[in-house]
Amino acid sequence: MFAIYTNCNKQLTENEETLPAVAMTFTLCAIMLLPFSQQGVTWIFEGQNLFPMLFMALAATSLAYIFYLAGLEKISSSSAVTLSLAEPLTASILGVFLIGEYLSPTSWIGVAMLLGGIVVLTLGGRKTVASVKKMRRLRIWI
Repeated sequence: MFAIYTNCNKQLTENEETLPAVAMTFTLCAIMLLPFSQQGVTWIFEGQNLFPMLFMALAATSLAYIFYLAGLEKISSSSAVTLSLAEPLTASILGVFLIGEYLSPTSWIGVAMLLGGIVVLTLGGRKTVASVKKMRRLRIWI
């Protein structure tokens, strides 16, 4: 599902600026999810909920996706999806070292596989960029 989201946003950012693209995406998603809200959205405006919701909406979500979509303008969507796997990887490693969480051996194998995939993607991407530049100099269109 995230790959579909990324591909759609990659196409959207080719035609729109980053901020309007994020605004359009989040507005459409909110409208589609609204019918599933059992209690409506009035709870957002209660005193204790307002500031945490504003923080999550602006800092934790909108700003992160503005940066993500800005990055999509510079790299391929397949690379972006693979690199986004670093998020749970980082959370797992921080959980182990900062708050003492336990990861099973299977989880550590997953961590190693994710790190390996990111390394392969990074090293493979460098070769691809170099070969594309070389082919453009030779006037071969890919």
